[in-house]
Amino acid sequence: MRLNDVSVQVYICITMKERLDVRPWPLAALPPMTSVWAADVGHLTGYGEFRYTFQPNYVCPHIVVAGCGTVETSIGTWDVQAGEMFCLWPGVAFDYYEHADRPWQFYWIHLTGAGAQAMAEAMGFSPERLVIRPTHPERVVAAYQALYTHYAHPDPSAVFSALALLFQVADACQGTASMQHPGPPARHLVDEAELLMTSLLHTGINVSQLARALRVSRNTLFRAFRDARGVTPCARLQQMRVQRACALLQEREQKLATIARAVGYGGEKYFMRCFRKATGLTPGQWRARHQSVSPTSALP
Repeated sequence: MRLNDVSVQVYICITMKERLDVRPWPLAALPPMTSVWAADVGHLTGYGEFRYTFQPNYVCPHIVVAGCGTVETSIGTWDVQAGEMFCLWPGVAFDYYEHADRPWQFYWIHLTGAGAQAMAEAMGFSPERLVIRPTHPERVVAAYQALYTHYAHPDPSAVFSALALLFQVADACQGTASMQHPGPPARHLVDEAELLMTSLLHTGINVSQLARALRVSRNTLFRAFRDARGVTPCARLQQMRVQRACALLQEREQKLATIARAVGYGGEKYFMRCFRKATGLTPGQWRARHQSVSPTSALP
């Protein structure tokens, strides 16, 4: 099988909108005396809809040069942004996608040969370390770009120049650090989220806005709340709004429209519907029954 035949198989699972440039090198076999080679180099520009689900049988290190995305694997989930790297690894299921409000761009190198995994390990990756943060991302990006440019017009007589550029990529990655993913129960993220909820409750902040403020995906935020609180961030936000409303109802006689705005509801009717669903009482009934009861203790 030709090397560029393999690279065709790499991309058949991509069915979403993006601008993709794949640059294969026309070799029938590895260059003499080499154990690793870049079968192809590529660049992707997303438009907010890119998603790729795959379990590769090859090694493929990526570097994000713009925007932000999420990489989900069987060993963890990470949000990655410009200057950070992730690597597809044989036998590991990957689901990676860009954030719709921050479409990403990245370069990749499809490594082949018996030394492919050793090359990725030299860059800082391993089966347990699939996302890394280069100490000098600008050097890594420059090395990727040089190899990408070299592959624009592949010249079989320049094969060893291409190999030298490939090793420059590995050299530029030296000194990288792994990125910690928010593992269970991810309390640090939930604590941050709840602080923001408390301070911005009156603005009507929603979960998507909260995730953007925390620079994580909605999925990451939902998992963190599920693990730490056993509820969704939507449910927690709703609970905090009702708790704040109870406090205002107990403290002083305010119009319901005023209280609704103070806790982030767009209108009085919607506020009353949500409040009754949470407490089993209308705001007026709650006020009449719980004037001397702690606001939070009255919630089911």
